[in-house]
Amino acid sequence: MTSGLIDPAAIRAALWQAARGQSATAIADLHQLLVTCWWLTGHSAPLEAAC
Repeated sequence: MTSGLIDPAAIRAALWQAARGQSATAIADLHQLLVTCWWLTGHSAPLEAAC
């Protein structure tokens, strides 16, 4: 976040929209953020999804 790659305000807004069910795009954006963070930290194990 300090490097400017991620805008915390935009993430917060997307999470609020997703929580209120206002935007399916917010869910896709959140997924992209999580996968990118996972990839940047060098994890090689598959992600587990809570269903």
